[in-house]
This record gives sequence, structure tokens and C-alpha cells, in this order.
Amino acid sequence: MIVLLCILFFFLSIIGYRHNQDIFSPYTLGPIIWFVILLLYIFSSPTFYPIDIRFPLCVFLWVIFFTISSFVVSENLNFKYTKFNAINERVWKILLSLSIFACLFGAYNAISVALSDIDTFFTTLRSINTGLDDNITIKSSGIFSYFYSALLVLYLAELTTRRHSKRFLYILLFLNLLFSFVTMAKTQFALLFICSIVVLYKQKKVKIRQLIIPLLLLLLFFVFLQILRSVDGFEGEFDIKRFFDIYLFSGMTAFDVVNISPGWDGKYTFRFFYAIGSVLGLDIPVADTILNYTLIDSMGTITNVYTGLFPFFADYGYFGVILFASINGALYGYLYKKSKANNAALIIYSILSSYYVLIFLGDFLYTNLSLFIQYVFYSLIIFGCHKLHPFIIFVFNIVLVYAFR
Repeated sequence: MIVLLCILFFFLSIIGYRHNQDIFSPYTLGPIIWFVILLLYIFSSPTFYPIDIRFPLCVFLWVIFFTISSFVVSENLNFKYTKFNAINERVWKILLSLSIFACLFGAYNAISVALSDIDTFFTTLRSINTGLDDNITIKSSGIFSYFYSALLVLYLAELTTRRHSKRFLYILLFLNLLFSFVTMAKTQFALLFICSIVVLYKQKKVKIRQLIIPLLLLLLFFVFLQILRSVDGFEGEFDIKRFFDIYLFSGMTAFDVVNISPGWDGKYTFRFFYAIGSVLGLDIPVADTILNYTLIDSMGTITNVYTGLFPFFADYGYFGVILFASINGALYGYLYKKSKANNAALIIYSILSSYYVLIFLGDFLYTNLSLFIQYVFYSLIIFGCHKLHPFIIFVFNIVLVYAFR
């Protein structure tokens, strides 16, 4: 079954790419990511429990409906372009100042706490980000923590327009790398890398074959980062193959073996709205963003990632996979077409593309919708809203992100 899906997705990728020679079009990206993952799975042959039928059927439905939906929308939807291509300098300066302060203040807080025990420095940094260790306390950054998300948008805006000197681009890149380092999250580094590639590729400043070496270096860096934040560090044994098997394929296995009974309550897909209701005083449970662990092999290996298909299947079964594949495909198709003449849309689409590249891990859109809303909001006010006073924009930004965090 996996082999047949791999072949099918390969041909869908070829068809999509030959249509417009763009590997990051949604109807090319949709099947090619799963083709690569499944191909690697076949060659790696991880020692996890064998994948049966649930995951193959779901990923088949997802890719087919996502690809068709994105193609139909991007190729047939006609609309009048709204060009958000000029940076609002006043908004830029406000966000730049607040983001730099927020990043440096947050980094100082985290690093100062982690330095309390130099032997577990990197592990502590990771624990601070995940919040799983109740013994670790850190001074809150308050409202300034809501400007962390502006760092990525500011960097991508500068990368897109090159409006200012290279100094600004390097400063913003450094701040994003610093934020990623402090969180010790591989997904944050991957997000920064993929977004940058999408923007540069769409501007025809980089070709796919030029990415092989940077991609290999990124993978090596992930190995190094994993060793750094592990308890034993460089003193313990490290199995590189098993490391990549767990990160690339454990979600597929977990999705296939975990006991899922769709409840039709939408608690995972619409977690964002559940959280709003809870804040407003409604007595409703809010699903955790960190899922429960599941055993995936006979050696006791556990994982808490279930691929990006999990929320939709867990809430609505196969119907949910079909429905949200179509919805997501339409969203990607719309923004893909819009991004051809709109810098704000290009930034948003690059972030969505990175989410899709990481779909083998989990869902990054619906589960963290508040963060995506912030990305969208920052993109729009940087490139639009020129007639609004910066103070109004600033106040509205704080109200929005505080209310929907």
C-alpha cells in the first residue's frame, strides 16, 4: 500500500510541476512532500509497528482532495489583486523596536535561568519552552511576548523587498536565529529555513539544486541540536538513523496504531475557538497542544506526534480528512495565486508552505491558529494600512493578540 501511494504521489508531483514549473505551488507541494516521506520510509524500513490501513487511506484522501482543491482555486479563481507591496515605514519602525526589545528581554530571561546549572543548560532551555518542568520558573515577558511572532514577518518582509540596508536583514536574521536557539526547537529553525527558501525561490533568486548542501547542513545541525539538548549530551550514545526514523516516521505509525474514536466535537480542529470560549467563562474543555504519548514499537519507543492529519480524523473521521483537505487546498490555492502580486500574501504563503512541509510531524495551523493570526496581522499592517495612525495600529495589535492568544 505504501509503495503504491509513493508511486501515485510521484506522478501527481510530476504533473503539478510540469504545469507551471513551480515546486512550491500547492498542487505540486501537496503530493511531493508525502512522496518524499513515504519513499524515505520504504528505504529506511524503521523498526516500528507496521502501518496497516488507516494512515494510508487518510493520506491518500488528503493528498487527492488537497491537490484537486488547490489546483481548481489557483487556476480558475479570478479576482482583483490588492497590492500590498510597499512597506509602511512607521509601522515597520514600531514593530522593529518592540520586537528587538522583546527578543533580547526574553532571551536574557531564559538564558539567565538556564545558566543556573551549566551542565543542563541546553536541556533547561528546551524545558522552559515546552513548559513541562514545573520546577523551572522564568520571569514573564508580559505583553512583549506577543511580538515574538513579528520577528519572522519582519525578516521575511525585508527579505522580500530589500527595502533597507543589508544590515537590517542580518539583524533580523540574527534575532530569529537567537529566538530559535533560546527555544531549542528544531521546528522553529525549520520554519525560518523553509520560509526563506520559498520567498527566494518565488523571486527566482535560488534554484532547487542549490539547496542540497544547505539542506544537508540543516539536517546535521538538527543532529547536533538534539545531542546538545539531551540529558547525556555528547557523552551518551547517539543513533543517527533512529533519530531520523523517529522524527520522520513516528507520526505515521502513531496515527495508525493509536486508538481514535471520532467524537464530532471538533475539540482539536477548533481548539482556538474552544480556548476563546474558555477565556470568556464558558465551561468547556480545551485540548492540550501537546498530545499524549503512544507506544510505536516493541522496544518501548513512544511519540506524541501524529502527523497533520490527526486533528481532522480525530474529530470527524475520514469525512474530516476529506473536508479539511479541500478547505486547506482552497486556502493554499488562493494565497498562492495572490502571492504572485502581493508581498503580504507571499509572506503568509511561505509560512503556510513551511507548515505543509512539516505535515509529517503534526498540524501547525489549526492547533496554533492564534500564532498564525498574528503572522497574518503583522504581514498586513507592514504592507498595508498606510492611512492608519501607528498608535491605533499598535493598540489594535495588542488587543488582538491578547484576546486570541
